[in-house]
Formats: sequence, structure tokens, C-alpha cells
Amino acid sequence: MMIWSRDLGIAAAAVTADGGGWRWVAWGAVGGCLAVGGLWLWLSRRREVRVRVGTVSALAIFPVKSCRPLALTEAACGPRGMSLGPVKDRHWLVVTEQSGAQVTARQEPRLVLVEVTWDSSDAGLLRFTAPGVAAALAVPISLPPTNPVRTCRVFGMDVPGRDCGDEAAAWFTAFLASAAPLRLVHFEDDMEARQLLRMSAPCIPLIAHTPADKVAYSDYSPYMLMTEASMEDLHAKLEKKTVSLRNFRPNIVVSGCAAFDEDSWERLEIGTVRLRKLKRCDRCVLTTVDPDTGVKDGKEPLETLRSYRLCEPTEKHVWGTAPFFGVNFTIERLGVMRVGDPVFRVLR
Repeated sequence: MMIWSRDLGIAAAAVTADGGGWRWVAWGAVGGCLAVGGLWLWLSRRREVRVRVGTVSALAIFPVKSCRPLALTEAACGPRGMSLGPVKDRHWLVVTEQSGAQVTARQEPRLVLVEVTWDSSDAGLLRFTAPGVAAALAVPISLPPTNPVRTCRVFGMDVPGRDCGDEAAAWFTAFLASAAPLRLVHFEDDMEARQLLRMSAPCIPLIAHTPADKVAYSDYSPYMLMTEASMEDLHAKLEKKTVSLRNFRPNIVVSGCAAFDEDSWERLEIGTVRLRKLKRCDRCVLTTVDPDTGVKDGKEPLETLRSYRLCEPTEKHVWGTAPFFGVNFTIERLGVMRVGDPVFRVLR
């Protein structure tokens, strides 16, 4: 006799006296679950609509937080951000020797003048140059295991980093003329990243979705996207035209859309990559640092942005007076994106 499951649409043998039929029923149930799961996935994909919203016009990574970017034509996109070969976005960090507190251009504006280079023919080294410093610095990307792992503090959370050595420490301390000794650290692949759900910022309950949402030394997300149209809109409102996209340090720049269209992009597909929005990017004083001079203005572009890019009054307890400019994303599907790729908004 056969038993037909109306829910699963499968047939299973009736239970026999020796109990062997149970195995057939069990296997039938498993197969049915897989069939239902596959059907659900197929239907959910059919419900998705992809709408082209623009084109990737620029890609960049910032290997050392607050230092200059590396411009890319192609980027491998992983769970903690973009990479160029072994060089990953915001996986190096300057910290104080005594407490391990992060040092960024908020505290040391001249960090934005440090040039970072990597050449595939010289794959083992990350090189640093800076104005007024005669000797370039070369740091191995793969550090000796004998180098100590330091506990660093990034927005109130502990995060590890392997010390890059005394030469790197002396180089950054001297260039920044820091009274307190500094160290350079590197976040390695097997280290424990910061989990968004554990952060204490008021915005976290609004933006963090899964325990998999993690970052190394980035502020809050592994990907930050901006559009040329939004930058042009801001530029038209500024009295001084010295502010550029470089003040805002995006990983992905999109052209071919209207200003602030990006605010509504919940999911994007670029190349083989799928991104999910975390939040609009709330801006701080770092954007007032001139990337060409390393001088912090302290006012623009924040004052102009505050005139038209603040949160709703009901959310002021979360965002305060920080204006929004750009969008923070996490990743749902790893892959590769390139300059020139179409950008699709995924609607469900």
C-alpha cells in the first residue's frame, strides 16, 4: 500500500511489520522538505525584480584606516569588505601604545596624507610614504607569529590586531609628531571581528540584522556607497568648492542616477555581489579634513549637510545632529565587482 502526502507531493511505502517502512517514510519526508525548500527558493527568486539604477564609476579600498585609498578597477568582495589581492579594506589601524585606542583623522588629521601602495610584483609588502618623510616604510603583509597581538579599542569594543613592529611604530609616531607612542596593527583573517549586534551605539538595534554582520576596523559597515549625483547636489550648495568625494571615503561610487536615490536602495546586485543596506551613513568631523592638506576645517561640509540632510525629529535621540550622506551596506553574496558594472536595485 502507498501513502500519499498531499503537503509534500511524494509517495512513501506503508509501514511494514518489521519496521523497515519507517525508513521509507523518513526518506520521503526528507525529500519532500527539500522539494518544498527548493520550490520556496525558486518562487522567492521569481518574485524578485531587478531594476537598473546606475553604473559603478569608481571603486576604492582604504587599507589603513584614515590613510589614503587605493583606487581599483576590480574588487573581490568578502564578508569584511573589499580586497586587492592580500590587501583588505581597513584591516590596518594606528593605535596608541598605552591603551590601544584607535587613532584616526578625527584625532590626527595628517593621517589622510599617508600614501599606501601595493604592487602584485612585490606581493609581500605594503609600502607607506608621507610628505616630509624621506624614508618610505615597508611592512610585511604576513607578519611573523612572534609579533604580539594587541587588544585595540574601536568605539568602545575590543578588537585584536597583530603588531607591525617597532619600525612602523616609530615611523607613524614621528610623522604625526605624536607625544604618545603609536603602534600600527593588522587584523588577520582568523581574528575575531566586531559584531554589530554587540555594539552599544543607539543606531545598532535599527540596523543590525544577523550575528554575521561584522567588521574589522571599519566604523560600522564593510561597504560604503555614494553617488556622483548626490555629491554634485552638495557641491552646488557649498560656498567653497574644495570638498570632494575623497572627504567621504566611499568604497563604491555610482553614476547615472538622481541625487539621493541611494537612500531607498535596500538591496543591490553589482557584478556577482549582492549587498544589503544597513543604514544611511551618518557623518562626523572627519569629513571636514582636507584630503590634500591634512587640515581640519571643523565646519564644512557638515554645516551645509545639516541644513538639509538631518534625520526625522522622532529619530534625533539616535542620530543627533549628524547629517546623512551615502549608505552603509553589508554583504549577502560574495563575489567580484568592477568599474563599469551595472548597478541593479533588487525589489522583493
